[in-house]
Amino acid sequence: MKKGLQSGFRIFRRYSQNDFSPLSLPHSRHEQFLDILKNRYDVMLKMAGLFLLFAIPFISALFFEIVFVQNQHLLFNNSQITYEEYQQRAMFLHFFFKFIQALLILLLTFPLSGNLRVYRLLILGEPLSFGYDWRKGVRSNAKLTFIGLLFFSLAYLISSVLIYYALILRKDSFLDTCLCFAPAFLSSFILLPTLFYFFAQIPLYNNSFGKNFQNAFYFYVKHFGFSLIFIFVFLASFLPLSIESIVWVWIVGITHFFLFLPLFLLAFGLYAAFVFDTDLNVRDYKDFYQKGFYPLTSEEKMTFKENKKRIRKGGKLKRESK
Repeated sequence: MKKGLQSGFRIFRRYSQNDFSPLSLPHSRHEQFLDILKNRYDVMLKMAGLFLLFAIPFISALFFEIVFVQNQHLLFNNSQITYEEYQQRAMFLHFFFKFIQALLILLLTFPLSGNLRVYRLLILGEPLSFGYDWRKGVRSNAKLTFIGLLFFSLAYLISSVLIYYALILRKDSFLDTCLCFAPAFLSSFILLPTLFYFFAQIPLYNNSFGKNFQNAFYFYVKHFGFSLIFIFVFLASFLPLSIESIVWVWIVGITHFFLFLPLFLLAFGLYAAFVFDTDLNVRDYKDFYQKGFYPLTSEEKMTFKENKKRIRKGGKLKRESK
């Protein structure tokens, strides 16, 4: 009973002087990142749970690939099969499981398409009802999200098979090795960053696939430096999977889809919003321009700095002159 009374009277708590004022709002896109994590962590956890739920089949396929390939390696170590037989079986298993994994990537259409709308509402500071808006996002974003993931899954299949082919056969020709690694390089540094901007546009603009993809490539080229940082971070998250361990693959997989991916998409979504504000919204979509945060004027910045000092010292806030 006492606990119920305490929770019931929380609405009568005292608020500080900077509550419901510009001081309590984020003033830039990068400040929004911490603000969303602090105030909407429940929404982030729901999105993370959905990513992980639909990624379990993909992680399972990685797990069984390691199990079957390690079993063939054990047979080779015990001299039960020749090295040539091991190569052939390992190559077949790798291609088979990569094909299955490429198909399972398409399952991520559901959490990604729904979460894209949720990210949009978080970034633009709009009202959010998670279940309703997630389902609405799936209905409106699934088609373009599926096409984007189809390109990604094909690139994943081709790149991983060719790299494995080069490694297991240990090609002596430098040219052959470069040809095997070329699709992975092109996918990582051309297709992947373009898809990031492509996905970021889907919940915001009612454009065709071709228009979104064209704009995405333009944004990537124009903002190449910062985009490259995001690419390196994203690719680095897959490096732990190079350790072939049946336990490790589950640890890395769960960490990647439950922790890294939701935070990465939020960070890139905020950066993409900054890019769109600079290159697109300021001209053509003024309703989206700098929406979701409170940009300070030069005078407000001075007042904001003084008020932060006053708050630390327990003083009163300085009001802005009109």
